[in-house]
Amino acid sequence: MKKLALFGLFAGVLFAGEHQYDIVPRIINFLIFAGILYYLVADKAKNFFENRKNEIASKFQEVESKLQESKAQKRALEQKLEEAKAQAKEIVETAKIEAEHIGNKIKADVAEEIKIMEKVFEETKTLEIRKAKRDAVEEFVKSILKDVTISSDDAAKIILKVA
Repeated sequence: MKKLALFGLFAGVLFAGEHQYDIVPRIINFLIFAGILYYLVADKAKNFFENRKNEIASKFQEVESKLQESKAQKRALEQKLEEAKAQAKEIVETAKIEAEHIGNKIKADVAEEIKIMEKVFEETKTLEIRKAKRDAVEEFVKSILKDVTISSDDAAKIILKVA
C-alpha cells in the first residue's frame, strides 16, 4: 500500500504541469479508492485465489494419482501380455507335439488296420479257393455221376465196405 501511495505521489509530481492543477487531488482520490477497494476486496480476492490454488492443486493431485494408476495398470497389462505370449507359444509347441503324436498313432493304427485287412483278405481268399475247389469237385462228380444210377441197396453195400 505504501508503495502504491509513493508511486502515485511520484507520478503526480512528475506529470504535474502548468495546466494540470488538479493532479494531486486526483491522485489522492485514486489512493483512497484503491485503499477502500483493497479493504473491501483483498480478503475475498485472497480467499478466491487461495481456494482456486487449492482446487488446482487437488485436481493436479487427482490427475497425478490417475496417471500413476494408469501406469501401474499398463505395467500389469504388459506383464499379462507377455505371460499370454509365453503361454500361446507354449500352447503352440504343445499342439505341435500332440499333432505329431496323433499323426504317429494314426500311422500305427492304419498300419495295424492294413495288416488286419491283409489277413482277412488272405483268409477270405483261402475260403473262396476252397469253395471254388469244392464247387468244381461237386460239379465234376455230378457230371460223372449223372449217368450212373445206384440203388439204395448198392449204396448201403458201398458204405459198409468203406467203413
